[in-house]
Amino acid sequence: MSVNPLLSVEDLVRIEAASDASLSPDGETVAYCLSSVDPERDRQRDEVRFAPAIEGSGDRSPQLSAEGRAPRWSPDGDSVAILRDGDGDVELLLLSPLDGGERVLASFGGEVGAAVWAPAGDRIAVTVASPPGSASRIAILDAVSGAIDLVPGGEGDDDISPSWSPDGTRLAFSRGPHDPGEEGPGSRIWVAPAEAGRKPDAIDCDLAFACCPSWSPDGKTLACYGTRDPRLGLEDPALQPWLIPAASGSAKPAATGINGAMVSNSPEGPIWSRDGSWIFFREARDGDINAVQARAGDAGDVRTLTRDCQLIDISLSRDGRRLAVCVSAPTDPGSAHLLDLETGQRTPVVHGSQALAFPRTTRRRFQSPDGGELDGWLQGLRPELSPQPLLVSMHGGPHNFVGPGFSLGHFHRSVLASRGWIVLTLNPSGSGSYGQAFADSLRGKWGERDLAEYLAAVDALVGEGLADPERLAVAGYSYGGYLAASAICRTSRFKAAVIGAPITNLESFQRSSDIAAWWIPWEMGDLAASDEHLRRISPVNGADRIATPTLILHGEEDRRCPIAQGEELHARIAAAGRTQVEMVRYPGAGHLFYSRGRPSERIDYNRRIVEWIEEQVPGSNGKRSAVDGQSLDGARSAEEVRR
Repeated sequence: MSVNPLLSVEDLVRIEAASDASLSPDGETVAYCLSSVDPERDRQRDEVRFAPAIEGSGDRSPQLSAEGRAPRWSPDGDSVAILRDGDGDVELLLLSPLDGGERVLASFGGEVGAAVWAPAGDRIAVTVASPPGSASRIAILDAVSGAIDLVPGGEGDDDISPSWSPDGTRLAFSRGPHDPGEEGPGSRIWVAPAEAGRKPDAIDCDLAFACCPSWSPDGKTLACYGTRDPRLGLEDPALQPWLIPAASGSAKPAATGINGAMVSNSPEGPIWSRDGSWIFFREARDGDINAVQARAGDAGDVRTLTRDCQLIDISLSRDGRRLAVCVSAPTDPGSAHLLDLETGQRTPVVHGSQALAFPRTTRRRFQSPDGGELDGWLQGLRPELSPQPLLVSMHGGPHNFVGPGFSLGHFHRSVLASRGWIVLTLNPSGSGSYGQAFADSLRGKWGERDLAEYLAAVDALVGEGLADPERLAVAGYSYGGYLAASAICRTSRFKAAVIGAPITNLESFQRSSDIAAWWIPWEMGDLAASDEHLRRISPVNGADRIATPTLILHGEEDRRCPIAQGEELHARIAAAGRTQVEMVRYPGAGHLFYSRGRPSERIDYNRRIVEWIEEQVPGSNGKRSAVDGQSLDGARSAEEVRR
């Protein structure tokens, strides 16, 4: 009988992940970012490294490494621009890979996007938000002197994702309101002459939302992402690739049959082949994130280049023959590969963490109560241990999705799965990667249609003898926290619940969240104005029925799901007095602290989940995580509220 090595929450500090792979112009070297944890400074450490891209090029590949992220090669291949995060500022550096030199080109007191080189290599465009959280602008830097010119911005607008025209005389970018207000996300493509002080002009097209432009090699067309109707902006699960004339005109689909285009973190637009005949981008489909190429002159000619994986990012070689891709898998936090576009062969360049044995994940289909089928994933399934304790982990969004990728923010899943638990993740109605109709099917049906699908999946696993009905737990974060709270309001079958940064009172939420003014009307559809409907689907109004021991985790500076949402739920459960409830507050932490915050916070967050579930669920197979000498003291500033 095979035995999975036990993972500890503290193993999070040992995880390394590769991302942001970029091919050198000669195609011989891959620059990439390797992310890990620096325990002493309690921060994420990002390091730019280099690896040979083709067999036999190792002697010619630079051995340089430097602290930083977002590597971008200069057109001549002599320099690599990177970003280095300091204490409150971000430096833009130029590395010289062949001689090992580095030079600080500029320093910014705010948030900075990846460098975008002009075709001649004489200038660099970056997105800058200074101070952090303010509206962003496009800065153009002289690559020698570091002198900066700002593209004239619109009042209260965010300018992002710059792209140089092939001749270097123009700069295209996206512009939309920094605070969408009740109107919701909006974005148009603008073009500015690449001269100091020259005002940009908007590209007129028939898209309600257009972002992330990239120029065709002949400078006549812009590829972008967008939607014809007002929807959900950059995070829309049904975002599509488009082609628009650079001189304005009607947008044409760049590809048909796309479930949803995935925008990179930078964010950057679709990638053009050198001859302008193809564009490349990432598509979300059935839980996967694949590399796709579409013929620029034929929207129906779409080719999926990868299968059964989740791509983090892609980069095209100058000769158009290979893609550098970073891939995440259930047992791989992030590795860099080369994909040969002629043969389809994928060759590893660098692997992520290999010292840790992550539990395997099994993909399977579940029957929905309405007769359809849903994709699910089972981590830690070991039939020889059946029936196993089961954790139902509910994703957020609600239009996010799960798939065959590694979730660093939810590391507790891997820890519990290594200790004999099954962890169920599911893509219920409303999830992304299944097209617009599926994503929109949850509008006005929060906690009704999707919760029934989760419970049906639990019933299936119990009915098959795989899951123990007496050892069930549920957890979720953000919208997943809302759904987990809704679940324990309606059933007492779960023996433990962990509610992270939830929405619990939709009436107060729509007056306090930074996006609720437009988001709630969109999500609720025709029912948005119904106070009765909002009250009926709010977990706080059913909290007096909760009999499941509940742990609530929330960042105090969360603007997306304000901490009052967690406080209201905690107070209602405590007042009812039917079960144990605890709340942990993380001072200074925002909405995404569980995945992007200080390592100490992330370790503390995951440790509390594991310990709560193992303590509350009788007969768990695992052991409580112990704090070893290398762990970080994430609990030092968290405040517990026990009842």
